[in-house]
Amino acid sequence: MIKHKKMVIFDDEGCYVLNKLTGTVSNIDDDGANYTMDSYVIPPDQLDDVMAMAAASSFRGQAR
Repeated sequence: MIKHKKMVIFDDEGCYVLNKLTGTVSNIDDDGANYTMDSYVIPPDQLDDVMAMAAASSFRGQAR
């Protein structure tokens, strides 16, 4: 994550990953025993299509 300019915050007021280049925040859930976060896996044969759709829609991810 450091290589990709992301900062990970674990705090009693909230846990998240901050993309320092885009400002996008991805929440990390804390259930009291585990930290989890949603992720999406794109099959390699669909990656070009997904990237094209993202570029066309100006997708920036979810903001906090």
